[in-house]
Amino acid sequence: MQHRRNIPRVLVGALTIALAACTSDAVDGTPRSTTTTTAPAVPVPTTEPEPEQTMATPESSERLLGGAEVALATIACDKLAAAPAICGTASVPADWTRPNAATIDVFYVLIPAASGAPTGTVVPFMGGPGGSITAQIGRLAPLSDGLPNSDMLIVDVRGAGRSGALTCAVLGDASERPVGSRQVDDTARCAEQIGARRNHYTTVASVLDSESIRRELGLERPSLVGFSYGTFMAQTYTTLFPDDVRGAVLDGAFPIEQNGWGTDIPTGIEPVLELRCERTGACPNGAASVAASIRTIAASLAETPVVLPGVEQELTEGMFANVIQFSIQDSAMEFFVEMVAAAARGDLRHLEEAALALVVPVPLEPTVYSPALFNAIACNDHAVQFDVDDEASVRRIDFEHRLDELPDDEFDMFSKRGWIGSGSDEGDMCLAWPAPDVPPSCAFPEASNGPTCRCSS
Repeated sequence: MQHRRNIPRVLVGALTIALAACTSDAVDGTPRSTTTTTAPAVPVPTTEPEPEQTMATPESSERLLGGAEVALATIACDKLAAAPAICGTASVPADWTRPNAATIDVFYVLIPAASGAPTGTVVPFMGGPGGSITAQIGRLAPLSDGLPNSDMLIVDVRGAGRSGALTCAVLGDASERPVGSRQVDDTARCAEQIGARRNHYTTVASVLDSESIRRELGLERPSLVGFSYGTFMAQTYTTLFPDDVRGAVLDGAFPIEQNGWGTDIPTGIEPVLELRCERTGACPNGAASVAASIRTIAASLAETPVVLPGVEQELTEGMFANVIQFSIQDSAMEFFVEMVAAAARGDLRHLEEAALALVVPVPLEPTVYSPALFNAIACNDHAVQFDVDDEASVRRIDFEHRLDELPDDEFDMFSKRGWIGSGSDEGDMCLAWPAPDVPPSCAFPEASNGPTCRCSS
């Protein structure tokens, strides 16, 4: 799924309160007690061989950090952040399982605690994947102001922003955002253009980078805040370092256990619609009426797509699903409701404008948003509904068979073909991406429970 999302200014106050509750910063500076994940029991000796490692674990992550040397270098912040902020780069292993091989420079900003006596560290993570968090640094500063006893460590994850923004010509030079079969083809071409180093870009590797920087700087235990894809980062961080993380705030949270179809997104649209209608009062006929209009439009576009002006793509049911996914969270609710109502009446002007905004997005420098990193993380980490070791043609057959076996209402408002035809990675984007060659200790882990605050916006 595509998770790119800016940090809404209205959330800053709420997030500050939530972080204060999740961290050890009391009003008087006295550390609070917090809930922590219980350490695993010592295993009982057995004659059975230990199972082969298939994913990152707390033990493997500690082992990797202990076996690598991470070199920090302080650099000028220029206009990015004012004093007393400290900017720097960390030279970390490109492949954490090969600490003596190639390295990657990861950029970070440290905003010291205003009190001068930090009792904790706030570590925020941006959406995407592919978004640069340092590009949003102006919106993060108020969090630091609201937590005077916490340092804030802001890290552009590897491949994003100032940490060697990952690029591939097929996406960087594209005038339109690819969808459908074109998206599958362009994703495969992007993998070829990046080459074997595409395997270095995983959520686990970025978590190892961030934790290694925190330790090298000698900062207090972290409290995490994640926005959209950043919630994956925060959950992974908590899973791999349960005894270090104090707590986490997740805004726009996605479950770490994905089923490869992105089912949680379409099935979550109607509950979100009900909440937004209730909170804004922008739905005069109620959320159910808006939902019914969305279903009507989806069915109509499934039968007869509409040619979009000025581009080589059509407004399909899948593209409409994409429009709804993003506009329901980012648009003014009054505009959203009117757009849907008008389209249900046959007036598609506003809907076409919203679709064109997705197809022809505002050009962004790779240092602000990297589509190549989005592809690499999505195809290396996210669950898929095919065997990655199969050839692309066999993958397609397997994928289609599994799709056909799903219930017709699996994606709620949208048909199975419609949802899979959206412009996100809802199942088929990585069909031709080469099988990831990621070491097990850098592979996406299963989630574990930890102290977490979840925010809905």
